[in-house]
Amino acid sequence: MTRSTHSSQPHSRLQAFEIALLVLCAVIVVLAAVFLINNRPPSITVPVQKMPKDNGWDDFVKAAEMIENVQHTVPDSPGTTVESLYVRRYELSKRDFAPALNVLRRGFKKPYLHPNDRFVSGTAFSPYSAFRETARVLLGEANYFEQIEQPGGAANSRLDCIEFGVTLPRGGSMITALVGYAIEAMGTDRFARLLPKLNPAELAHVAGRLESISKKRPPYSETVLNQGLTHTKESLQIFRAPGHLKRMLNPYIWYDPDTWDRMTIPRELWDKARFSLANKTALIRENEAYHKEAAAEQQGPYTGDSKVPVPDNALSPVDVVAGRLKYAKGEAVLALIQTEVALRRYHFAHNRYPDKLAQLVPAYVKSVPVDPFGRGKPLKYKPLDGGKDFLLYSRGPNLRDDGGVPGRWRGTDTAGDLQLTK
Repeated sequence: MTRSTHSSQPHSRLQAFEIALLVLCAVIVVLAAVFLINNRPPSITVPVQKMPKDNGWDDFVKAAEMIENVQHTVPDSPGTTVESLYVRRYELSKRDFAPALNVLRRGFKKPYLHPNDRFVSGTAFSPYSAFRETARVLLGEANYFEQIEQPGGAANSRLDCIEFGVTLPRGGSMITALVGYAIEAMGTDRFARLLPKLNPAELAHVAGRLESISKKRPPYSETVLNQGLTHTKESLQIFRAPGHLKRMLNPYIWYDPDTWDRMTIPRELWDKARFSLANKTALIRENEAYHKEAAAEQQGPYTGDSKVPVPDNALSPVDVVAGRLKYAKGEAVLALIQTEVALRRYHFAHNRYPDKLAQLVPAYVKSVPVDPFGRGKPLKYKPLDGGKDFLLYSRGPNLRDDGGVPGRWRGTDTAGDLQLTK
């Protein structure tokens, strides 16, 4: 009896081992099947926009390339004063860069759309530093006109910079938009100091250009959708690349010694393993849905926050709502400039500033200027000193009226209001 019991124990252990081995093999087969199925190249088609045959983008790129090739020569004449040398340097700069700026301005008159192939990572960043340099050249031209006391010419050069920045984001992703916002801000910075120097005809010209430029601004929701296309294309590029499966199976490639330490290696390896088994098509679709929902939300007024959660997955996109603040600031500054131009034109005609902004309609503006930070309400305006002066401001990113007290732009919780820098 006892001998029989002992003799059956090795057999039982052998059966248990065989069962465990079969289970392990089944698990490996299932994991391999899941891996192969979920890492198939996603069958997702990204829509392609039809480009204009004569695209202003090409002129922007050509102008930037021409500017990069310009070499400055400043004469070192004996007895030249610092002031005259300063003006002379700007005069030479204006002359040297004139052909490139003519090409840029030619692009303003054409249909414009950011090329689709620039969505893909590795090609999207190449022209943008050159575009910023182009903006600096425009500001140099504006400074030259100021030095020789031609404020109308200076205003036109700054308007060119603003138009360049406003036009650039159309059709592009978030990085394109951010570059455009930065260039626009370069043009609007200290624009208000020119306005008191302009005569009625020059103010009317500026008003016309500002209205035309405002119509070129693409809605922020369009940029969000374009960012979604960029994210999808970059994801597809990764999962359709040759050798993708081999890279996903190689844990050594997952290891990043620059960002991992001994405490995080197990967690990082677990996250990488989960990602290798995740359905890549489902992840991309989830992120596409996020961009579409966020774009729909951003069609409304600026609110400073978003109720659309960013997907928590290994391909998680950036929070596209964060760029809305820069977009709204550009809108607000341009609205302030347009309104101050209208106020100064009114002053020339009536020898005083109006009691309320509604008096500017329809002679100087088509409608009462809306504050982009005001949830649909007008800009804040108050005549001062019996109509001899005025206070004009936007509520700023905190969406509150702080009585015209200027705020510091540090995040979305900035206290204070937005005024033009004189």
